Amino acid sequence: MENLLLNNKGRVRHLYLFLCAGALWTLWKTRNDLVFNAKIVPAPVVVIHKTIALLTQWKILLKKKDRAKMELMIGEMSASALSV
Repeated sequence: MENLLLNNKGRVRHLYLFLCAGALWTLWKTRNDLVFNAKIVPAPVVVIHKTIALLTQWKILLKKKDRAKMELMIGEMSASALSV
């Protein structure tokens, strides 16, 4: 992801905001499941995988030129999550 930071700073900022929105939405939904449905997350990595799944669904909302960059970011997140 560091290579993406060096190029097109405005576009990358947009993608990081997109990624943060997805992560925060996942945290919010996970919290609601805990509070209202008593569902406990077995491991923190589950939240990461839920975030990856959500971002994969949401990437269609991005402009076509940004989707490939988001796929790279999702791929790096997925690889990092698998190594945990």
